Amino acid sequence: MREGSDPFFGEAVVASLRSQLATSTAGAADTTSDTSRLEGQLATELLRLGDDTEAIHHLDAALARLPRSPASRTARGELEDALLWTLASAHLRQAERLNCTGMSGAAACRLPIGPDGVHPLPEHASRAAALYTRYLDRHAHDPQARWLLGLTLRLAGQQPAPGPFYSEASTPTVDFQPWRDVAPQLGVNSFDLSGGAVMEDLD
Repeated sequence: MREGSDPFFGEAVVASLRSQLATSTAGAADTTSDTSRLEGQLATELLRLGDDTEAIHHLDAALARLPRSPASRTARGELEDALLWTLASAHLRQAERLNCTGMSGAAACRLPIGPDGVHPLPEHASRAAALYTRYLDRHAHDPQARWLLGLTLRLAGQQPAPGPFYSEASTPTVDFQPWRDVAPQLGVNSFDLSGGAVMEDLD
């Protein structure tokens, strides 16, 4: 296997996209859509490697660079949707890193979101909510985006209000005892390359 080309950990694709992006930004005008697409591809690869911060930087740049003329509106729509979705996901992942992995507790990162599950560092959850709202401006009935909007608002400590993008029907209506994460008190809430293990008994 060529050095750096491992599909999970290799950085060869990132290096290639960086080179293409440098060439694109130094080239002639009227390449904004192509450059935005390259920025998005580079961000996706950075997310694969776990670099959320730089991925967010490139996604912000890609969205800012999209052409805004009326003639280009239709052509940019699909790319803008993809960039918005990836950027919202990147912010949600960063929120989880900071508030779940970094501050794990018995009530953290479980559904439904209770008072103890609100993120103490809500910036990234709030930004994700704003991006899902922007996405829903064009896809108001997308059920996944509607659910993620409700989730990110709750994580940011905001009570979602019924409206065009969110319905109280998305909240749980059955009362049940939430699962309690005892890993922190047992000292087994560690993370490593192989991830973690879960045992369930569902009947």
